[in-house]
Amino acid sequence: MSKSNKKKSHKTSNITKKVENAQNLDNVQDIENVENEQVEVKEVNAEVNVQETETASKSNKKSEQNKLDKNNKKNKANKNKKAKEGKKTFSQKCKALMSELKKVTWPSFKEACKQTGVVLALVVIFGVVLLGINLLLGWLFGLIVM
Repeated sequence: MSKSNKKKSHKTSNITKKVENAQNLDNVQDIENVENEQVEVKEVNAEVNVQETETASKSNKKSEQNKLDKNNKKNKANKNKKAKEGKKTFSQKCKALMSELKKVTWPSFKEACKQTGVVLALVVIFGVVLLGINLLLGWLFGLIVM
């Protein structure tokens, strides 16, 4: 329990005891004193709530600012990396190219022949389809013109 909550509960319990005592004694003066103390407790509670809210909003602002700062640093670092990468010399680019080509998995001769056959078959099929569409449209055009 926070300090402010302890203060609230302590004052509230004291006030409750005084109210009970005042009601038992039927003393008007005590009841008025207790009511004044209750008003004071409510004011203290309101002040504590305002302070807690202000503290929470300050911490939220700080955390948001920290996040923005981190993002800005990351963006600057990325820009610096890109700038450095763009300034590579020709020999560095050739070395990078060769290292990437070593990582490539090349198909075997048999696989390459199969894939080439599939491509040539599809080209022939689409060529025949387009030739058929062309002849059909030419025949229809000839009927319309005559």
